[in-house]
Amino acid sequence: GYADTLTIPEYIDGKPVTRITIWYSNSTVKEIYIPSTVTFMDYRQFSDYSKLSAIHVDSWNNAYKSIDGVLFTQDGKTLLLCPESKTGHYAVPNGVRVIGERAFYYSRLSSVYIPDGVVEIEDFAFCCSALSEIRIPDSVETIGLRAFFDCELNGISFPDSLTAINQEVLDGTDTTYVAIPTSVSE
Repeated sequence: GYADTLTIPEYIDGKPVTRITIWYSNSTVKEIYIPSTVTFMDYRQFSDYSKLSAIHVDSWNNAYKSIDGVLFTQDGKTLLLCPESKTGHYAVPNGVRVIGERAFYYSRLSSVYIPDGVVEIEDFAFCCSALSEIRIPDSVETIGLRAFFDCELNGISFPDSLTAINQEVLDGTDTTYVAIPTSVSE
């Protein structure tokens, strides 16, 4: 059988593992452990791990950290990836400024609370997710390409602070209510 835990080694043949760039889709891995030595990884590939429930990062890592199994930049300002198999409600921690590209891609969460202070929701952030409810705070200024593509949103109101929204932000979404403020110029 396949392992349900993937542990990236700190060293291979006596050399530190600092970069992880090639991943393969995996339907069995539930947890991933990232060592302190990794300074770059294509974390977006983890979105192809359909049973992934937690990403753990060594506390000595200078590039990344995890909070409750969710991957962030070390400074906590960018939420990079929420594992696909998390369900229910998720509250983005205070201090986050950016919801990263594909951060909630194929997420099974039904609702996400985004706190004041987040200024950007990047491309494909919630694409193809089970999201039915979301709160977008007044601090958000930019929402990227297909950020809510193919979601199950009941409705969405964009804040008056929003200055740019991609025209394809809701493509494929069967949303019954959309409110776009007059502050949007792009």
